Amino acid sequence: MYLFFYESTGDFKMITARSSLPKDITSAALPEGTLFFDIETTGFPPDSSHLYMIGCSFIQDGVWQIIQWFDETKTDAGERLLLEAFARTASRSDYCISFNGATFDFPYIRKKASRHHMDDPLAHVEHLDLYSRLRHYKKFFGMTSMKQKSVEDFLGLDRKDTYSGGELIQVYTDYIQTKNRQAFDALMLHNYEDVKGMFGLLPMLSYLNLFDGNYTFGQPLRSGADLCLTLYLPSPVPVAVTAGRTIASLQLDKDTAILTVHGFDGQLKYFYENYKDYEYLPLEDEAIHKSVAAFVDKKFRQKATRHNCYTKKTDFFLPESDPVITPVFKQDSTSRELWFCASRLEESPGLISDYVRSLVNVFAK
Repeated sequence: MYLFFYESTGDFKMITARSSLPKDITSAALPEGTLFFDIETTGFPPDSSHLYMIGCSFIQDGVWQIIQWFDETKTDAGERLLLEAFARTASRSDYCISFNGATFDFPYIRKKASRHHMDDPLAHVEHLDLYSRLRHYKKFFGMTSMKQKSVEDFLGLDRKDTYSGGELIQVYTDYIQTKNRQAFDALMLHNYEDVKGMFGLLPMLSYLNLFDGNYTFGQPLRSGADLCLTLYLPSPVPVAVTAGRTIASLQLDKDTAILTVHGFDGQLKYFYENYKDYEYLPLEDEAIHKSVAAFVDKKFRQKATRHNCYTKKTDFFLPESDPVITPVFKQDSTSRELWFCASRLEESPGLISDYVRSLVNVFAK
């Protein structure tokens, strides 16, 4: 429920709205003094646009509160009122959560504060930008956009607001001219749900345990040409995800991820880099060093090239996207697929952690 009141300086008024959030809005263990915030503007460049609303949420007496400051004058004085009110609240916080704040909200507020000869109200806070932390994994989530509404849709969160921030620029312009209550309600609702919605996005951070290496895993199990690993995360993810890449597939549900690596049982080639130091033996179909080739009749050897300077090996191989584990084998000299002997993991058990980490990173691309 909203409580509205006016704050004014001379002829300039600012509307302030306060409301409380449900007690179960989040179960996340947030640092004391956490502040969620979001701004609404008439454009991106601070020098040519107007800051007309700031919304934020903080805990007070054990209850999360949302407060919104709205400028209904579209004046520099009204804009300054917003900044002053926000600065008073932000001064009591030292940890801030935003969505795309690092790219937009923070630099915008900083530039506007400077324009009004004010100190940056957020200069002292530690900042978590949810968008910055999540945007790299858009493909993994199977999403085409990482906008806040898109992430909320992914999580199945309900939202009444139907406008985008860009669409609200005209709504605000209309409100300034008409003071239409419907337009005002649309503006307030959008900002309110942006602030409230960030609480719902917090469970998305549990996916980062996978990409940050915060997991344990069991003994690898071979099934045919596949190698299966089970990864255990410290906290469950909110939505199950299945992802596939050329070299592996991943099934993530709750606090468990099943990583299936597609191996190869057969013959591959190891290519020597310094091919000019080798001779190729056509009958054996492999290369040997010149020091050894000197004992082979010249008619059975020839200068090696980068394409035939190899030795062959038959084994069970595992793929890798980068040469994490060596020696690296390939089908031919131009092949992009990299392989290593699976036995290397048994010879050097410490390598498996590096290998699992490299496989997980494939799903972040």
